[in-house]
Amino acid sequence: RRSMDQKIIGHESGKEAVLLALIAQEHVYIEGPPGVAKTLLAETAAQATGLSFFFYQMHRDTKLHELIGDAIIVREPQPEGGELVRSLTRPGGILTAELCVLDDISRAPGEALNVLLRLLNERQYNGPSSGEEVWNLPLRTAIATSNPSDPGSRYYTEPLDPANLDRFVLQLKT
Repeated sequence: RRSMDQKIIGHESGKEAVLLALIAQEHVYIEGPPGVAKTLLAETAAQATGLSFFFYQMHRDTKLHELIGDAIIVREPQPEGGELVRSLTRPGGILTAELCVLDDISRAPGEALNVLLRLLNERQYNGPSSGEEVWNLPLRTAIATSNPSDPGSRYYTEPLDPANLDRFVLQLKT
């Protein structure tokens, strides 16, 4: 709490929500207009924990591999001739972090958002490139930020679907 108080004036409910999420090992969603220190709050909390953390600034072209790690192409010779070519994932990003800061989450495209929110919910990965094994994630908490979905605003972003918001136990509007 001290680290957040040193860098951020006010925002008591935001600080409390982030602390509760960290203690309960749950996810928190913070929505507010640009310039109200949402990202600073999330980054400060992440750094203060001493946990390994992954920060990602979402954008409309966010690709899944940017969130979960690099894709690797593996060529395997087959006994009967020929070869099998597979894509595997070298874990990184959210697959290896204990704490995840997802800035402007509502800007992410649906295909990345669907996998991301599934990872947040289940805390394990068994995608097509995991080599058929289930990876349990070290993820404890995710802190997601977003601008409000005001169609009249120049910062307009699509609102998160209520089913997607359910992944966040704590939801706060600043």
